[in-house]
Amino acid sequence: MGESYEIPRPLGGAGVAPTRSVMAFVEPIPVRSSPTATITVLSIIGLGAIAIWDERRESAAALDDFAAEQAVLARSVAHPRLPLPW
Repeated sequence: MGESYEIPRPLGGAGVAPTRSVMAFVEPIPVRSSPTATITVLSIIGLGAIAIWDERRESAAALDDFAAEQAVLARSVAHPRLPLPW
């Protein structure tokens, strides 16, 4: 605190530009992440992973159902006198 600072003078006159910026008087704020923010980010990532997994599971089940229906249709067209499996 032994340093002396010049008081900034208004621009446009015969004033001298200040030697220090205003930031020299402001103390930096330490950056800390709160546990709430960390938990929120992890929750969003977790929910996204679950949504992707569920979508893949549902699409695989729908494709299996479609394949089974197509197999029944193919059998019935190839052999119209065979009984259907249900």
